[in-house]
Amino acid sequence: MPPRPAAKLRLLLDLCSRYLVQGVAYVGFDPPVAAVPGKGFCGFCRICLDHPATADYCRRMIHGGAYQAAITGEPYYFRCWAGLNSFVLPVLHRDRLAGAIEFGGFFFPGAADEDTAFIRQALPPVDSGARGRLEREMRRIRTLAPADLRGCAAFVHEALLSHGINDRAEVGRQHEKYLLQRRIAEQMHAYARGHAGEADVFDLFAVLVPGLRRRDRRQVLLLLDVFFTRVMLQCRLKPEQAKAQVHLLMALLAREQVVAGAVPTLQAALARQAPLQRELESLDDLTDICYWAFRQVEGFLGQPAAAGHSPPALHERVAEWLRLNYWRKATLAQAARDVGASPSTIVKALRRAAATSFHRQLMATRIAEAKSLLAAGDLKLDAVARQCGFADQSHFTRCFRREVNLTPSKFRRMLTWVDDSLQGRAEA
Repeated sequence: MPPRPAAKLRLLLDLCSRYLVQGVAYVGFDPPVAAVPGKGFCGFCRICLDHPATADYCRRMIHGGAYQAAITGEPYYFRCWAGLNSFVLPVLHRDRLAGAIEFGGFFFPGAADEDTAFIRQALPPVDSGARGRLEREMRRIRTLAPADLRGCAAFVHEALLSHGINDRAEVGRQHEKYLLQRRIAEQMHAYARGHAGEADVFDLFAVLVPGLRRRDRRQVLLLLDVFFTRVMLQCRLKPEQAKAQVHLLMALLAREQVVAGAVPTLQAALARQAPLQRELESLDDLTDICYWAFRQVEGFLGQPAAAGHSPPALHERVAEWLRLNYWRKATLAQAARDVGASPSTIVKALRRAAATSFHRQLMATRIAEAKSLLAAGDLKLDAVARQCGFADQSHFTRCFRREVNLTPSKFRRMLTWVDDSLQGRAEA
């Protein structure tokens, strides 16, 4: 580590010693250097980092944790090989993992006795002197509540950024990319759990356009997560196919720039995108492709909106959320998080604007989709139930009968009879 960053690290170690419940240590990787513990650093961890029988175990755990933290842009919490809890943050130098800040070991409330017994069993053979020092330090290990731990991690994370040790913009980009990955993974898991069929990305463009024109960031980013999930499912993790879908999204953004009056013609809008399209073609990692598209949409949302497009009312945002999430376990709490309102506010908004409740609105959305599926073909009733978010076929039948006054099978036969009657009249 060059002299200037090293001086900043010494300042950070001192700062943590003064303001946190215990100190931290710097562990260098590139090049490997002896650990530099700050004042108040866990005595047990200090011995383990120095002793030849245990130092390699510690370094491996810290290096792996720092690597994960560098990828996610947030602290990495872990339990070390000896059984102590800790967290680690990366020290980055020119986008390279140069080392890590490790908080040192602690117990969670109520776990000290059990963890101490585990540590005694996990320790490798060491000389009697080191064993005695470890036993003494074991009795001094602190107990920290999860809330206190998160506060300490947030302090160290911000200190690394504010002291210029880690680049705030780069860490922010990594964190954004990680959050996008996690949201896509959650959506894909929900699709698999709900047994939803593959929906085409074109279906999303119709609901994406109003949000783009209103510059409704929350709605657009929610839809974008669904877009990326569908792209992943359709492209079977093939980058070239994913890029083809992103090109369609970029064409939509170009069109909306013309609609907003930001660019005079579609040809001019596409010409502006030419350098960006070349940038997209250079990417070969699916995560990078999705994050690149995410950044382009973010940039579009920062442009002025076309006149006459006011933000949607809360009940409209909830209705839109339900149209996107009816097929899975859609809860009021999840809707509140995604649309940016408290559950009680949503309840009041639905009652005032539509004289309905969240559950009734969800049920109406599911029943409407079920009607479409029943009318569209011969999909089995249990498949219709799964795709519309019902627990099973009997649950679907009960709810459908309550809302429509017919069972799903009778509703389908009625539609078939109507179609046959109309066809007979046309032939006559």
